[in-house]
Parts: sequence; C-alpha cells; structure tokens
Amino acid sequence: MRRSPIKRGDSRLTADPEKTRLWQERSKPMARKEMTRGTTRKKDAYEARLDELTPALLERSKGACEVRWPGVCTGNAVHRHHRKMGRGRGSQDGVEDLLHVCYACHSHLHLHPKTSYTAGYLVSRYRNAGKVPVSRLRKVA
Repeated sequence: MRRSPIKRGDSRLTADPEKTRLWQERSKPMARKEMTRGTTRKKDAYEARLDELTPALLERSKGACEVRWPGVCTGNAVHRHHRKMGRGRGSQDGVEDLLHVCYACHSHLHLHPKTSYTAGYLVSRYRNAGKVPVSRLRKVA
C-alpha cells in the first residue's frame, strides 16, 4: 500500500483550506450503515403460515426432539425442520412436512443426507412428504 507523501502538519496541506478539509474528511472512519434484512410480502406470508402451524407441531412433539439421533440429540426441540428442502424445491405448507428437532439433530440431518433420506427426515422434491413415513430412531417420550 502506497503512503501519501503529504504528512499531517505538512505546510503544503495546511496552506490550502480546501485540501485541509478534504484530508480531514477522508481521514475520518467511515460510518457503517446498520445492516437490515429486507422483507417481502411473500416471506412475511410464509413466516405467518409457519407460525400458524407451530401449535400443531408442538402438540405432536410435546417439546421433545422428534428425531432423537443417538449420541447427538440434546432432547429439547427448538427448530422447525422442513423435510422437503427449500420452498423453491416444492416444500409443502403442512405439519406433515415439518419436524420439531433440536439444533444438534438438525445439523446431523444435513451432514448425513443419505441416512436422513432413508429414515424419512429429508424427502425428495418429487415425493409427497405426507406419504413418506418417518422412522423413529428412539421412542419420543
């Protein structure tokens, strides 16, 4: 990185008030704008639909992780996992498409997709999530 030949306090810089003002403006740290995520009506409607399904999901799971991956599961379900990945891939808006899982099991699902598809935790976009059974590794209490 090249350094400017003009140093602070240099007579060439202080002789011209316009150059002094420009130098002072450039030497200030730039103000960072607060990062805001844009929202769209489509996204808001999707989130509202998920919020409507949450009570039914909680009733089914009773707050416990529905996957219960041995050696991984923490037990407390805190995440709504779509069995069909992504709305753009044909994800359905229904309780049969959702699983209530803990974060550890959710990470494990995506790290091991072959096992997850076999067990029914992930569903191909060409299949109906309501018709694909979910195998339970351990019985949910």
